[in-house]
Order: sequence, then structure tokens, then C-alpha cells
Amino acid sequence: MLVLLIVLVAGCKKVEETDDFTTISLPESGLVRTFYREGDTVFIAGGETHSNGFMLTYDLRTDQVSTIVSGYQHSFYSVSRNPLNGLLYLGMDNSDLLIVDGDGEAGEHYIEEQYWVNDQQKQPLHEVHEVNSRLFYIGGGELQFGLIRKQLENDQFQQYEFNNELRSLVSLGGNKLLAVGNGIQITSNDLGETWTRKSSPSAYFTSVCFDENTATGWMTTFQGGIYKTTDGGENWNREQTPISTLRSPFYLKRIKLLNSNNYDAIAVGNNGSLAVKQTDKPWALIHLSLDDDLSDFIVINNQLWIAAKGKLIIYPL
Repeated sequence: MLVLLIVLVAGCKKVEETDDFTTISLPESGLVRTFYREGDTVFIAGGETHSNGFMLTYDLRTDQVSTIVSGYQHSFYSVSRNPLNGLLYLGMDNSDLLIVDGDGEAGEHYIEEQYWVNDQQKQPLHEVHEVNSRLFYIGGGELQFGLIRKQLENDQFQQYEFNNELRSLVSLGGNKLLAVGNGIQITSNDLGETWTRKSSPSAYFTSVCFDENTATGWMTTFQGGIYKTTDGGENWNREQTPISTLRSPFYLKRIKLLNSNNYDAIAVGNNGSLAVKQTDKPWALIHLSLDDDLSDFIVINNQLWIAAKGKLIIYPL
């Protein structure tokens, strides 16, 4: 096993580089952007920007991969089951949704004119979350465009547009939501009906996660900064200083809670960046020995399955 310590340009913090992982090749060569798991089935979706969108399924019982959608004109960034009709809804790179039924038939979601998104705001829907039996999609791009799409009872999606790029959303409990992005944190106390900008550190926030049971959460920033809250999202304190390595910026783009196996949270990002927070230990910063942009991950059998280009990276915990 190759283990190399790289000294950072800023500060004395070290990043471990490792090749202690395996890979699973996929029948699609595009970038895997998201996972969605239901029982023994893992949905794997992605594609290139504005082309070659795909969705696969991985059967954990048989280790078989099946293609559901391939070569679509838009890339897929987020996947969830619609609680109103039971169909799969895929968030695309143009702020629209693709619906996939149980037979694998796909069709774009019909949007009534009053819910159309401004052309400038048509950016990738980076994440989707189900909160109180409603789907919330959040997206943005080009640093200055942000969008939240809230599911209504008639299965239309009300849009809320912002002048800052948005990247991530989380429930803080009850009807309270938090969304973050480029230099912005916004909150809602009425399940997304209205949004208020809150005071926050000046940073490009890329992802947020939160545990309602402990009122604890973390946020990642461009170049690897990590902030933590222990008071329900009211205050965020920097737990990991933003860093740059000799190799490239240490960029984190997706963070999730684990709350199991002595791990609190894990984050992944571009250029093989990986940050691991074990309980009662500081963040471990790791570069996997590859140049892939890592967009998402899930935990299966005490392993990280990490989204990469044309493959899955299997990293042992």
C-alpha cells in the first residue's frame, strides 16, 4: 500500500495520499454524480454536462449492473422517489426533472407555465431531499444563480430564485430548513414558503449535513474548510481550516452524516479529495491516488462506495 504525506502550502496540516482502494467499472464512461439506495438496489446516475445522462441499478445480492437510462440529452445530478406517486424523479443539469416509471420508461416532468424557471437560472439540481413528504431540489451555477424547487400538492414545483449560487439544503427539524451556497446561508421557518438570509462566515459553502437528534451538523467549503454547529444551526464554528496542497486545491463538494462505526461524517470532492471525521478525533484529510472528481458516496458493508468517472471507488472504513 502506498502512503505518502504531502505537506500543505498553508499551515502544517498534512494530507495522506493512499491507493488503499479498489474500483468497480461501470458500463457508462461518464461521471457518476449521485447515488440513491432502496433496499438491495442502488441507483447510480450521472453524465457529462448537457449530454450522455445515464442511470444504472446495482443489485447488491447478485452484483449485477443494469442500465435503465443511457445517452440522455441532459446529465443527472440527483435522484429520489416521489412520495406522491412512487415514481423516480431525476434532477437534471437544466433545472428540469426526468420521471422514470417502474418499467424504465422515461419522460420529462410537465411544468405549468407559472412554474417555469428563468432561463438564466437553468442550472444543475445538485441535491434532492424529502422533507415532510415533499421533495426539495436545490441547484445553481456560475457563482451567481441559485434555485430551490419545492414540490406542491399538485406535483408541480414552486421555484425560488436567488442571486447567489446554491449547492446544498438540509432540514433543521420541523418546518425549518437551511440552504447554503456561494457566500450565502438562507433559512426558512415555514417549510420553504419564505427564505431569509442569515449572517454567516464569508465562504463558498458546497455542502451541509445535520443531525436533528443531536442538533449537530457540518458544512464544507471550497478548498476544504469545514464548519460545525452544535446548537441547531444557529452558529457555525470553523473546525477545519481551508487548505491548498502542492498538488491541487483540496476541494470538498459533498458531506454526509454517518453516526455509525465510530464515524461522525465524511466528505468527498474533486481531485480524489476525501475527509473523514471519526468520533472524538480531528478530521483526517486524504487524497486518493487518482484525479477523478468525486461527487457523492454511500456506505455499504463498512465500505465507502464513492462516485467517480466511469467507475465506483470502494474505500474500506
